[in-house]
Amino acid sequence: MSTESKSESGYGEFLLYDPADPESVKRALRDAFERGRKRGKTEKISLESFRVPRLPWPAFFMLHAHLAATRSTCDRGPELLLDPGRRGVGAVLVRETRVIAGGYNGSPPGEPHCSDLVCDDCEADWSAGIPEAADAHGFARAKLEAGECPDCGGRLSGGHVLVDGHCVRTLHAEENALLQCALDGVSPAGATVYTTAGPCYDCAKRLLRVRVARVVFGGAYESRYGLSREARRLLIRNGVEVERLDVRDYLGKDGR
Repeated sequence: MSTESKSESGYGEFLLYDPADPESVKRALRDAFERGRKRGKTEKISLESFRVPRLPWPAFFMLHAHLAATRSTCDRGPELLLDPGRRGVGAVLVRETRVIAGGYNGSPPGEPHCSDLVCDDCEADWSAGIPEAADAHGFARAKLEAGECPDCGGRLSGGHVLVDGHCVRTLHAEENALLQCALDGVSPAGATVYTTAGPCYDCAKRLLRVRVARVVFGGAYESRYGLSREARRLLIRNGVEVERLDVRDYLGKDGR
C-alpha cells in the first residue's frame, strides 16, 4: 500500500511512495531533489551522483523520516537533508518493519501554515519574506515579525506564533505521528520512532506515556526550554532505547 498526502493537516502526510518498495523510495527522493533544483537551490548531494543502496532497516526508516520532513510547513528545526535551505522535522513510527504512522511539524487542521503570511486587509502575500538588500534598516522585516503588513499595517494571517523564541502554532513531527495513531486506532506501544531531530521535552514525555520502546534521531537540535539533552535522559532513565543515526553515512555515490 502506498503512503501519500491525505490533507493539509500535517497528520501522516508524505510524498507518494510504498514503504515496502525501496525503488519507490528512490523515485520519491529524486522527485524531492528535482523540486529543490527547480527552486534554484544547491543540493548537498548532487542528483546525478545520488544513489540509494539497499539500506539496513534503521537507515531505511530514517530516510522515510527525512522524506516526511520535506512536507514541513514550519521552519523551526534543522536544515532538511533533501531540500537544503529549508528547515523542518519529520518522524515515522515503526513496528516490526512496518510504518504505522508519520508526521512533520506544521499547524493544526484549518489553521494557516507558519510558512504562509498574507495580509487580511490588502491581501499582500509576504510568505517569501523580504530580502535584506531591499530592507537595509530591517524596518519592514520587523513589522513582519510583529504580524503587521509592511504595506498597509494590517494584520497578517499565518506566520509563527512565538513564545520565548519558539513557535507554539506548530504541532511537532512526533506529536503528529502519535495523533495519527489515535485517529487510525493504532497503538504506538512498543514501536520505534525515527525522527530527523532529537525530541523536545514535551514530545519525550508523550512518547514515554504511550510506551514507545525506542527513539532513533537523526541529529541533535536544541528546541523549546533548552532541555533537549535532558529529554533524552528522561527517556533513557525510563527504559526507552535512544540512539543517533545519520543516514548520510549510508548514502554514497557508488551505492555501497
